[in-house]
Amino acid sequence: VAQLLAIPWAWLGPRPTRSRQVFGHGPRGVSIVTPRVATAGYLWFVLDEAEDEEKNAFMDTWLTRLADTQRGQGRTSIVGIEWQPDIDASSRVMRVLNRGGLLHSLVVAGNDADFNPDKYGALAPFERKLVKYMRWTPGDDLRLPGMDFAIFTSHATTFLEEGLEKALQETALVLRPTGQVLLFFEGESELPESAELYFNVVDAISGGSEVGLTVYRLSPKPKEEFVTQPVKKRRRRRRAPGAAEGAAEGA
Repeated sequence: VAQLLAIPWAWLGPRPTRSRQVFGHGPRGVSIVTPRVATAGYLWFVLDEAEDEEKNAFMDTWLTRLADTQRGQGRTSIVGIEWQPDIDASSRVMRVLNRGGLLHSLVVAGNDADFNPDKYGALAPFERKLVKYMRWTPGDDLRLPGMDFAIFTSHATTFLEEGLEKALQETALVLRPTGQVLLFFEGESELPESAELYFNVVDAISGGSEVGLTVYRLSPKPKEEFVTQPVKKRRRRRRAPGAAEGAAEGA
């Protein structure tokens, strides 16, 4: 939400234009305070708080839970896949999972011709993580080694549309037996059919109207239990998963 305050220039005297970024705990949100001098003799303050702060905090909670579960399994370095990220947003997935140096590298799968893996992997001026970009369309075989995790942000679940079913099938094939999947949806949405066929639901949490996101945390079923029949296309119906559905948080 942006607010604009106009203060008479004579009250404060001349001050240079500057910008200040105020970070909360971790990367939850950014507030930018930028004084600017107006030609009419007023000093303008533009207070721009991150509109997605609640969503970011919600995502960070679940990404941190995923990382803690990996550490609990004895993992000291993890590799995963992120599906169809928003190239106009910084990779908070990588930043959160890299806390404590846990993240080794990331595979990004999608079909955005403008994706820049070097830029996406730059977490700080002197810190960069390896990002391998794989162009993917529904039905492609990624042929990846065992992945520790897979992330579908709400951008991915919205953008992929019918391709989401195929992406979940591909994820089931490349995930380690103790790997995890996080699926974020805008609003409240039922689980895609492929997720029901190939995964067990560990958690299903709605962030409510303030957050506007629903998250599913999944673990893969044993591959011998995979259902081989083709997934039928169906329209996802909106539903509320309730405050919590699933098993223990440490799974």
